[in-house]
Amino acid sequence: MRYKINYLKVFFFIIFFSFNYIKNLNAEISNNIVVMVGDEIITSYDLEQEKLYLSLINQININSLNKKQLDDMAKDSLIREKVKLNIINLQEGLVINDDFININIKQLYERLGLNSLDELKYLINKNNLNYEEFVNKIVIELKWNQIIYSLFSNKIQIDKDKIDKKIRLIINENKEEEFLISEIFLIGKNKKELKDKIIKVQESILEIGFNNTAIKYSSSDTSKNGGELGWVGESQISEKILGQIKITNTGNITKPIELSGGNLIIQVKNKRNTKKKIDIKQKFDEIVKAEQNYQLNNFSIYYFQKIKNNIVIRNN
Repeated sequence: MRYKINYLKVFFFIIFFSFNYIKNLNAEISNNIVVMVGDEIITSYDLEQEKLYLSLINQININSLNKKQLDDMAKDSLIREKVKLNIINLQEGLVINDDFININIKQLYERLGLNSLDELKYLINKNNLNYEEFVNKIVIELKWNQIIYSLFSNKIQIDKDKIDKKIRLIINENKEEEFLISEIFLIGKNKKELKDKIIKVQESILEIGFNNTAIKYSSSDTSKNGGELGWVGESQISEKILGQIKITNTGNITKPIELSGGNLIIQVKNKRNTKKKIDIKQKFDEIVKAEQNYQLNNFSIYYFQKIKNNIVIRNN
């Protein structure tokens, strides 16, 4: 009888061991490495989570895109993130203030039309996402922006006379035109590559829409948010870009605008005229801030591309 009991123990141990081995093997298969970005890895699990994340923050209807389109969007977005992490992880003592993180979280849930953090957490949970991982993505972008600021803030140039002229014009006309816009910024190693990319992007906009195309192709840091810039006053837009926006009808996109370092395509979602009393100092500060952000974004694009070109990216 003793030998029979031992035999049964061995039998059940083998069954238990085999079950767990198969379970772990399936987990490894379902979470295999898809891309290596320098020292960072992207797994199939990461891809699935990124698809859910992008769908949530951009309110994308997943059913409107095929699997390859979704996979490509998620992979491109994660590669951008992992390139940044290769630099962020080299920085010691890089800390983002909790209050600043909370401000950005609030801006995000308000952009999604939500009224509270609890509503955002509910939406995150409903979409099978983890709140801590969600916040970590925001922190990554904030840390990257902090690095860009520390490297390039001393290179920012502000033309105060030009800003004064803009403010006087607004005061004289007693109104300012504002535009609800999104952007796609494209770069290329040469003119031919850039021209080919512009054609591909214009075709993509027709196929999957502007925001989805921005996620996949735009080199701007706004890409993860579908290129959205929100409502922007004309005083905060450079003359070259403003000229194209003004001649573009609502709902349409501008022709590619040649800028230093690449081409910009703007989607003009809406236009409005605002009449309000102008606080000169406040308006001046707003325009300066917008110009600083514009220049820092250009530095970010340049620095990101420089880093990416020196990182080995391997698809498995």
